[in-house]
Amino acid sequence: MDFPKQRKRLENRFKYQLSKVRAGEEGALFGVFRSISIRLFYLCAFIGAAPIIFLIVLFVRLIRPWYRVRFGYFSADRIGHFAFDIEYYLKDISETKACRGLDLFAFRGELCNEQLGIMIRRKVVVHKVFLSFFQINKLLPGSDDHSVLPARVVNGSRDVAGKFSRFSQSLSFTKEENLRGKRYLESLGMKTGDQFVCLMVRDSRYLEELYPGVPGRGWDYHSYRDSKLERYREAATFLANEGCWVLRMGKSVNESCEFNHEKIIDYANSECRNDFLDIWLMANCYFCISTSTGLDAVADVFRRPIVFVNFLPLSHFQTWCRTVLVPKTLRWSDGDRTKLTLREHLKHNYQRSQDYEKAGILVEDLTSKEIRDAVLEMHQRISGLWHETDSSKERQERFWQIFASWAGYSELHQWVHPGARFGDRYLEGSSEFLH
Repeated sequence: MDFPKQRKRLENRFKYQLSKVRAGEEGALFGVFRSISIRLFYLCAFIGAAPIIFLIVLFVRLIRPWYRVRFGYFSADRIGHFAFDIEYYLKDISETKACRGLDLFAFRGELCNEQLGIMIRRKVVVHKVFLSFFQINKLLPGSDDHSVLPARVVNGSRDVAGKFSRFSQSLSFTKEENLRGKRYLESLGMKTGDQFVCLMVRDSRYLEELYPGVPGRGWDYHSYRDSKLERYREAATFLANEGCWVLRMGKSVNESCEFNHEKIIDYANSECRNDFLDIWLMANCYFCISTSTGLDAVADVFRRPIVFVNFLPLSHFQTWCRTVLVPKTLRWSDGDRTKLTLREHLKHNYQRSQDYEKAGILVEDLTSKEIRDAVLEMHQRISGLWHETDSSKERQERFWQIFASWAGYSELHQWVHPGARFGDRYLEGSSEFLH
């Protein structure tokens, strides 16, 4: 058991409940005792069961030559890692000719999506007790032969080897689930053959609600990834006028979507929003538009094309999937506030808002037109209307040449999907970007 982490979680929870006591909230004192007693109960239960688990783990080692048993877990509290990691595991075992055996998993953290949990349980054996087996196994020599680490730990939940491209998706819906999803589309007024795009614009609401007021869990360092919904109006309206429905996604969002078009639906704030539709819609969309929020991993898992706009840091370009990507605009805060070039983007590939500030860099959303151009490009590429000119080919070649020269390229981009593109119209209008 990871005692330091358990102790830290207990301390954080205690501090949070104590702050409520000091604020005079009703029932706060009871919450302190309840929080502590629950965690102490699980700790005692673990300690009591540890000898039995230890003996079972030893038995697993003895039968290794004939039958391999492994223990693992998935991070269930973050949907991006949760969806990606199960798919990566299933692709991994489909390529590996392993000996006879069984892999046993636990969900670690609060389950972020019930439907995804149901679909994963159809594919692997899951029970919370196996987390204890995983932890005790890690204490013994030779634990690697009996452990399954999630892709989040192994490679940051990145398909660096291009596994997804070689197989169709592993997760699937039942006939009844598909009928349920189609009934929802019909309730919106969609007809057979109508296409829909899922739109996701990141803000701070979801993570703030996931860990409300817990010390050490502030999410302001991620604020550089947030975007304003209004900037997506032009792109959404363009798609709607082309006859494509647009569903604004999100489990908990700050802004309402008021784009005033019958084919643009604020699903995130509707009474119909639920865990099942969150997954089914992402899995069946024409393509999705995302700022890289986590839920777009479901589209990736189901091999749906993705338009990434206002994406940062550019160095983490999701090159293993079919995508059109344009990053946020970075400017130097001093002087004439010139835009950072591609090389400078790669050099200043920060993942904390404070680091951009310290480096003297301003982070700006793309303009409405820049977002619309990226969406239009994906629409035309999918529909076969995109015309690849000699100039556009040269721009793409120049981009990849510079990108591949970055020192960290080989670690994050061992395999690149043939459909991965940097937004061509952005390059066309920003010639200095490739200098």
